[in-house]
Amino acid sequence: VLDLLKGLVPVLLACWAGVSLSMSGFIGLAAVCGHIFSCFMGFKGGKAVATTIGVFLGLAPVQLLIAAALCVAAIAISGFVSLGSLTLATAIPLLLLLSGKYSLLPVAIIIMFLVYWKHSANISRLAQGTENPWRKPKAASGEDAHSQDDETTE
Repeated sequence: VLDLLKGLVPVLLACWAGVSLSMSGFIGLAAVCGHIFSCFMGFKGGKAVATTIGVFLGLAPVQLLIAAALCVAAIAISGFVSLGSLTLATAIPLLLLLSGKYSLLPVAIIIMFLVYWKHSANISRLAQGTENPWRKPKAASGEDAHSQDDETTE
């Protein structure tokens, strides 16, 4: 929640102060960069997804909600949170383009590349088939843990 607020509060304050939408986007980009390169953590920080959600919740809420729905769908189908995060980061610029919010495209594309960069290890693991899913896989061939235990005790 705090990471989301890191992105939301600055862009809402900028909009409230009358700053243009495109400049508010760059303020949001600064918040994302501050999250990724936190001076409080030795210039190492998070992967920027929650802060990105906050930025676009304030600047393009409809596009963000659609991107979030696609993110949740990707996680539900694949079981990989990283794939959902990458889906969200990819969907935002596409949805901004389709909806005509062109002034936010440069920021959205930069943030997309930052999210991809921060997820490079996850992308490698996804490609190799070694990424850990958020949920445990079901037992093979429909057997549950009890039937496997029964076989070893006989």
